Amino acid sequence: MKNFFAGILRTVEDHPVRTLLCYMAASVVIWTLQCSLLQNVLSLDALEAIAWGEEFTWGNAKHPPLSGWLAELFSLLARRADWGSYLACQLMLVTGVWFVYRTSRLFLDRYAAVLSATLLYFLTYYLPSWMKFSTYFVEIALAPIAAYCFFSATEKQKLRFWALFGLTCGLGLLNKYSFGLQIIGFAILMFAVPAYRKQLRRTGPYLAALIAVALLVPHLHWLVEHDFLCLRHINDRMNEEHNWFDPLVLLGVIIYPLATAAAVLALTVFPGRRTAERKTPDKGLFARAMVLTMVPGVFYLALELAGNAVITMWLCTAASWTGLAMVALCPFRITPQLWRRVFVLLVIVTAAVFTGTTLDLLFSTSKKLHMRPEAVITTVRAFWQEHRRDEIPVVYGGRWYAGVIMNYTPERPPVVEAGIPDRFHQLRERIEARGVLLIGKSKELEEFAQLTGYQVKFRTLSAVAKAPWGEAEDFHFLVGYYPPRPARVAGKERNAAKE
Repeated sequence: MKNFFAGILRTVEDHPVRTLLCYMAASVVIWTLQCSLLQNVLSLDALEAIAWGEEFTWGNAKHPPLSGWLAELFSLLARRADWGSYLACQLMLVTGVWFVYRTSRLFLDRYAAVLSATLLYFLTYYLPSWMKFSTYFVEIALAPIAAYCFFSATEKQKLRFWALFGLTCGLGLLNKYSFGLQIIGFAILMFAVPAYRKQLRRTGPYLAALIAVALLVPHLHWLVEHDFLCLRHINDRMNEEHNWFDPLVLLGVIIYPLATAAAVLALTVFPGRRTAERKTPDKGLFARAMVLTMVPGVFYLALELAGNAVITMWLCTAASWTGLAMVALCPFRITPQLWRRVFVLLVIVTAAVFTGTTLDLLFSTSKKLHMRPEAVITTVRAFWQEHRRDEIPVVYGGRWYAGVIMNYTPERPPVVEAGIPDRFHQLRERIEARGVLLIGKSKELEEFAQLTGYQVKFRTLSAVAKAPWGEAEDFHFLVGYYPPRPARVAGKERNAAKE
């Protein structure tokens, strides 16, 4: 047995890239299986993204279209099974990690490059059991691809890399506008590094810009047609409740990935520090990585200090370069032995996180993890059939409840999220002609009367959520029926006749 483990450790030392690839493949499998087997319903973000994909337009109420398209694609490939969403999330993560390695390899030897990517797996962003597919994970994949294309283009001066860089930037902006902060980082490097600045005299950067803009044109046209709907959503999010200590929290989120990478390196270097071979820190590479890391951090911190609310998850993409930054700054050469110690520590951390989250999913009941969709669908269908025998034409209400109806019923009715009147007006003709099911909490449904002038009578329904070995918990929600216009007119006429 001792020889067996010694052989594994030698393999880890001798084949760092192969070891990283094996770990990445294993992480995809274990996290996808954990979510698929121990969670009964998709998260709010995943359901929302699939609903956007169902629309298949060049934009939606909150974001540009790419994340919705991808969510719908993976849902279709999985034949509407939930594991498609979980798998999509993990594939985005490993794509990002792999391109962090490829980018690092342009500047570092294979051990240092592998370590730059491996350090990311010590972050909560890269060891998820509760997070599902969303715009954040698409950005985590696209930002390292863009960096690889950018540094390949500037270092190798090949036109094809500039074309790929423009394509990736266009896709990044089609996923989330915050990708523009990454592009600003690339622009700063372009002007700050003399060798890169010289390439402004060549066609490559302008070809990249042309491709990115060309990709964005259909979305920009959609944005104008819909009164800049996505931008208004961003403004609404930043105007949410803001606490005085939020800038301190955000500062901690900015520092966290850098501190984690530094702590892992310190912990693994310490045992052999006396015999470790010293090297000169690569300050130029450290500066490049920090520019890509700190541009989003500084921007969001400035927004917080100005009194705007910032979602901390917006910073997850900036963490991609923290491993590279710390490896570049490390005063010791990354040896096979150091890499092995880091990898062994990663395996221990992964096992601990997997064990802890598995136990939590088995024993601790959570409505939005353990609710069985059929429990809601059955009660809602019974309510609907009291009024109609046809399929549900539209569902309006809280985005999680409405998303459950959309994703787990065969008719897959389009969703109108409460608080997004623009989407209501897009579907108003369908709603007036065929009616709508309302579902959610009371606050989520208050706006409907203002939009229609119709007072819906609501009924309280309930369902049960239960972890496999946890206690059952009841939860309640409201449902309502909004009849099509002819039925409402007929009802008013009958009431008038009685009077």
